Amino acid sequence: MIAAALFLPGGYLSGLAGALLYQFSCVLDCCDGAVARLKFRESSFGRWLDDICDTLVFLALFLAVGWAYGTDGGSGWKLLAGSLALGTTGSFLVVSYVSSEKGSRTRGLEKVRRRVETIAPRDFSAILLLFALMGMLRWLILGVAVSSNLFWIFFLGMIVRSMSRE
Repeated sequence: MIAAALFLPGGYLSGLAGALLYQFSCVLDCCDGAVARLKFRESSFGRWLDDICDTLVFLALFLAVGWAYGTDGGSGWKLLAGSLALGTTGSFLVVSYVSSEKGSRTRGLEKVRRRVETIAPRDFSAILLLFALMGMLRWLILGVAVSSNLFWIFFLGMIVRSMSRE
């Protein structure tokens, strides 16, 4: 959340500082899951909590970057913020469903789950850092606003098709 706040002033250095802190945060975030798996202490609640926290961080990052770099704060900002919120929430719901016990019971949904896990944006922190280094955060946030919505709509369609076949 501090990384998201660092983006708010806008400008090259604040964007770079936010991206670097977020990259560091992602390294730590990956370590806790790895330690839990190594110690055989992973749980479905822990996975769910991690997904919720990641989604909240994504929302904060997207909205902060969108506010600082996406628009001038006018009506365009409202459309961008709505698109980011819808795309992040829709993606979270789709990923949560296919990762849940209910979503993994059928063979068709197992195929969807594997595809979602392959495409899910685990490397977003590196992409964010790259765009910050290039000074192109405006383009990244516009791309996220579109691609996150395409992601959840596409996979929702796959879920519906797989459920209608079974």
